[in-house]
This record gives sequence, structure tokens and C-alpha cells, in this order.
Amino acid sequence: MTAANDSKKTVVLQSSNGEEFEIEGAVAMESQTILNGVIEEIINLHRSLLPRPSIVEVEAAMKVVKSIEKKELAKMESISKQRKCIEIPEELFFVLQEMQKNLVYFQSKE
Repeated sequence: MTAANDSKKTVVLQSSNGEEFEIEGAVAMESQTILNGVIEEIINLHRSLLPRPSIVEVEAAMKVVKSIEKKELAKMESISKQRKCIEIPEELFFVLQEMQKNLVYFQSKE
């Protein structure tokens, strides 16, 4: 708000490109009330957000994830290297390996 005209109870607003326009003072006050309400809601939403982790916490989490991925890869390779006994049918051995791999996968994602 750049200027107020008390006799007419209007407010002259100026846009960023220099254009001026006049509105009633009551409308200007209503707009300010709405703006304050929106700002208050944004502040409340921001306060309700979970705190952000620190750099140290993020780096520690990344190390944990990499460690889990390495263990998962090692277990998967171990499963793939298993040798089938002659007595076990090929299809049954395949199902066993797939179930073992799925178990490793799901455990690593917990």
C-alpha cells in the first residue's frame, strides 16, 4: 500500500510495473486478513513437519544402506552358487533358490 485517502476511505495500490489502482479500505483490510490467515496456516504446517535429519544422520543412514546392500549381494551370490543334489528335481531346486532369494530380498528391505 503506497498511499491512503482517508476522506474516501480508499487505498491506492501500486503494482510492480508502476500501475496504480484504487480499492476500498475495507477490501484492503479484508485482503490483509486473508493474507495473514494464509501465512499463519503455512507456519502451522511447517511446524507440524518432522524435523530434518542432520548431515551426520544422513551419512550414517547411507552407510547402513550400503552395508545391507553388500550383505544382500553376498547372500544372493551364495544362493546362486549352491549345487543341486542328484536326488532333488531341477524344478524343486529352482523353487528353493527363488524362495531363498526372495527371503533375502524382503529381509534386506525391512
